[in-house]
Amino acid sequence: MPPMSKASSDHPADLEKGRLMKEAATEEEEDVGVVDRCMATCITVSLYVFVEAYMLFFIGVIAWMAKNLHNWWDPWKSALLFSAIMIWTISKTPKANDALIRRYATKPAPASDCDASAKLLA
Repeated sequence: MPPMSKASSDHPADLEKGRLMKEAATEEEEDVGVVDRCMATCITVSLYVFVEAYMLFFIGVIAWMAKNLHNWWDPWKSALLFSAIMIWTISKTPKANDALIRRYATKPAPASDCDASAKLLA
């Protein structure tokens, strides 16, 4: 049985889908604008400091529970819920970082000359 060539497995629909995805990616890159590196660094550092403080608070609460509570069953239910919330928060930190940088550290892209000439002609 001869091996199937790569060219025969590429369908026109797959090629069209790949082309459209590349065009969408370039359009997103064009709309990003100019990122202020200093502001982006400040946002990233402050977000990660907040996450570290949140984790230390969580560890402190668990340590306090282990040391001071004698009935272990009631508070551990809430500790499991609190753990799930902490894990969800930590998993969303990179996405929040990207969103905050897009919102506060990105300046609009400079307008192209063809837009200015169109405004002057109108």
